[in-house]
Amino acid sequence: RPSLRGDIILKDVFIDQDRLGDASISIDLQDEILRLSGKQGLDFKASYIIGRGDFSASAVFDNLDLAPYFQIARYPDLSGTVTGEVQGSGNIHSLRDTRASMNLKHLSVLFMDREIIAGDSLSAHLSGKDISVPGIHLVLGEKGWVNIEGQGTLNEALSLRADGDIPLQVLDVFFEDLSDTSGKALISGQLDLIDEKYVFRADLELVDIAFLVPYTDQKVHGINGHIAVTPEALTLKDIAGMSEKGRFDLSGTVGLREMMPEDIDLKLQAFSLPIRVPETMDLTADMTIAVKGTRDDTLMQGSVALLEGVYFRDVEVNLITEAVSERPETRAPRKPVTLPYLRNMKLDIRVNRR
Repeated sequence: RPSLRGDIILKDVFIDQDRLGDASISIDLQDEILRLSGKQGLDFKASYIIGRGDFSASAVFDNLDLAPYFQIARYPDLSGTVTGEVQGSGNIHSLRDTRASMNLKHLSVLFMDREIIAGDSLSAHLSGKDISVPGIHLVLGEKGWVNIEGQGTLNEALSLRADGDIPLQVLDVFFEDLSDTSGKALISGQLDLIDEKYVFRADLELVDIAFLVPYTDQKVHGINGHIAVTPEALTLKDIAGMSEKGRFDLSGTVGLREMMPEDIDLKLQAFSLPIRVPETMDLTADMTIAVKGTRDDTLMQGSVALLEGVYFRDVEVNLITEAVSERPETRAPRKPVTLPYLRNMKLDIRVNRR
C-alpha cells in the first residue's frame, strides 16, 4: 500500500496587490486513509478513506480575520471576524446521507470599519435530506435586524422564512453608486418548495427612504410605499417620494416568469420634479409617463410639461472651418441597444411648455 507524508507551503500569497500571508497544508496517506490538516487563521482537518469513499471535514474558527476572504471576493472595504465551527461527514457514493452542521458563536462584519452585521449563536444543520435552521438573528447596523428560520426536506418540501427591519445604509456595500442613504425597509418573506418548485413571496414596506441619485447629486427623499412579490408578479403600491420641492408617484406591476421579469405596466406621475443633467441643463417639469409591454416590445407614452429650465452646455462651432474642411466622418458608429425593454422601445411623448 502506498504511503505519503509531507507539507505544502504557499509563501507570500497575493490577491491583486494585497498580501494575504502564508498558507500550509499537511498531507498524510497511510493505510488508504488520506488526511489533510492546516492552519491559516483557522484550524481545519479532513480525512478520506480511499477504498470506501467515506469522508469527514471540520474547520474551527477562533476570531478568524475575514478581510483576506473579502479581498478574494472583491469586497476590499469589508472586514470582520468569526468564531465557531463547521463540520460535515458522509460518503461520496451516497451524498444524500451527508451530515453537516454550522455553529457560529460570534460573527461581525464591518464596512470601512463600521459594523454592519453582527450575530451570536448562529446555527444550521443538515442530516441526509433534512435541513434545519432553528433561528438566526442578525443585527444590521445600529438598529436594524433580520430573523431567518426554517426546516424541511431537500428536493421535496422546504420552508424558509425571513423577517427584518433593514436600514438602507447596509446596502451601500452592494451598490457602490449609492451614497448619503437613510431610511429603512421592513421585509417579510417566505421561500417554499412545493411539488419540486420553489415559490417565493415577500412584502416590502419602504419607510422614509432617501439617497443621492448617481452622477447628478440630486437628493431623493421621503420615499414611502409598498412592494409585493408573488410567483406571478412584482407589484408597486402607493410609492411616493420627493426630490427637492418636487414630488412623484410610482405604481404598477412587473409580471414574473420563474422569478424573471416579463411584461411590465408602470405609471409615473411627477409634479414640479427637478431634472438635472450635469454640465448640461437643469429642468423642472410636470409629467405623466406610462410604460407598457414585454421584453421585446415596449411602449413609453405620456406627456411632459416644462415649467422652467436652463441649458448651459458649452458648444464651440467654427462655421468656416466646418464649411471648407473635407475631414472624413470620425464618429464611431452607435452600438445597437440590447437591453430588454429598451432595445425595441417606442416613444409617444408630448412635450409642451407652461
